[in-house]
Amino acid sequence: MAFGVTPQMIEAYGEIVFKLSLNKQRRQGDAVRQLDYAAIEAQRAGTGLTDGEIGQRIGLLSEQVSVVRVFMERKYHRIDQHRRIFRLGGGRRWNKEEYQDPRERLKFSKEAMALRAALTFPAERAADYIERGYWNNETLSAWLALHADRTPEAPAILEAGGAISYAELKARVERLATGLISLGLMKGDVVGVQLPDSAEFLVSYLAIAAFGGVTQPIEMSHGEKEITAFLNQGKTRAVICMSDAGEFPLAQTTIYLEHVITVGEKGPAGSINISDLISDDGLVIPNPPVGADPLLLLHTARGAKGPRGVPLTYQNLLSSGRLGAAEYKVAPDERIFSAVPLGHPLGLFSFHVALSV
Repeated sequence: MAFGVTPQMIEAYGEIVFKLSLNKQRRQGDAVRQLDYAAIEAQRAGTGLTDGEIGQRIGLLSEQVSVVRVFMERKYHRIDQHRRIFRLGGGRRWNKEEYQDPRERLKFSKEAMALRAALTFPAERAADYIERGYWNNETLSAWLALHADRTPEAPAILEAGGAISYAELKARVERLATGLISLGLMKGDVVGVQLPDSAEFLVSYLAIAAFGGVTQPIEMSHGEKEITAFLNQGKTRAVICMSDAGEFPLAQTTIYLEHVITVGEKGPAGSINISDLISDDGLVIPNPPVGADPLLLLHTARGAKGPRGVPLTYQNLLSSGRLGAAEYKVAPDERIFSAVPLGHPLGLFSFHVALSV
């Protein structure tokens, strides 16, 4: 389906989108006739939200909400609508000059769509998490931007060489993300990361997330055979690794890998040094990530049929970080030390806890 919408997404979010849209309205009193604007605003959810408002609430793009909504409306009302009315509502008028066909802006590769199709959530569970406030539209980029704006000089990462402030971290992430986009990487593409615990790992992780990419952590201890299996199974387009990793991996054993990006002074032939990707051109994200997008691709231990990929969304991962911070009463002026490698989900959980506050 269009704009990254899968049948699984419709199954998970369809009913709640239909409930929040203009299809079912619940009003109390006569606030509209009385021009009681405070009461009108307080009852907005009950009188129906626009697609953009629904997207902000449940963690989808407004275009994705539109597709899901129209599908559900056709299911219940058997109507059809043209995509040009998708963005109308909330007092907006049709303007041909301002219209941009979503098919031109929201592009997903077939590999990205295959990854999204693996995201299957029971509809009742998704609705419950959204209604409880567990799942929302949080993203790593939004968290980072918030802290870079409010506390730009506060330390975000502490390493042997000193502290990296939130403002500096955001700048480094945006410069690298711009370079990754220049390689043709786009939303939904999988990028492998095999780096030691370092600021470079976290900058790479945040930069991949910035344009909507999916990070595939690879442990430093994994050998070529395991790495090749992971990259092929994840349909990985690029990998970021140390420059002394050697031929990473052999070209003839990988199917989808296009770019090997190295950290260090000199990498193998055909690789790109990460310093050469740093760009000050300004980060432009035409299709920014939202809460329901995949963020991480993990792998289970090797089984009889090889490794199995496990995709996780922003809602899966950031909700646990936010709720974990509240559970452990983590304050903004505290420091978190993780003894677990950053490439492990528990290591990233520690980072999510820190970034959430």
